[in-house]
Amino acid sequence: RPDVPDVPVTLTGNGRVTALQTVDLRSQVTSTVREVHIREGQDVARGDLLFSLDARADEANIRKAEAQVAKDRADLANAQRNLERQRELFRTKFISHAPLDQAQNQVDTLNGQLAVDQAALEWARVARGYAEIRAPFAGRTGAIWVRAGSLVQPGGASNTTPPLVTVTQIDPISVSF
Repeated sequence: RPDVPDVPVTLTGNGRVTALQTVDLRSQVTSTVREVHIREGQDVARGDLLFSLDARADEANIRKAEAQVAKDRADLANAQRNLERQRELFRTKFISHAPLDQAQNQVDTLNGQLAVDQAALEWARVARGYAEIRAPFAGRTGAIWVRAGSLVQPGGASNTTPPLVTVTQIDPISVSF
């Protein structure tokens, strides 16, 4: 009825509020903290950068692996040109089958080496990724146990050292009575 005012409904009871997700973030590598990008109690979004670790060695490994892949590609291109020359000489009967097989073997070997070195480059990029610790989901940070310059080491939940930080999901939360 339009002449009856709205009355608020209030419920009182004992209950518990529980986060749906909580995670202790730890380093996967031994390194030095270069920068802490968060404050205690800060709200963070999924993927936010929380900590940067020293990645100079990883970046040097990436450059080294990239140079090796470039060298492999140049060597392979040269071997392929040589194989084409050997095929032409074989077609015109200037050489026997052995030099042609040797040129083909060189191309096959260099293809394999290129694949190995491309995998090493990918691994170097993965290792570089461990130098950035990001929020796995949106939430709120807890106590930060490290500062710039701190040495961090890998460790599981049973490790006696505290995590870098704990992130707790606060939206949505679970309420039980």
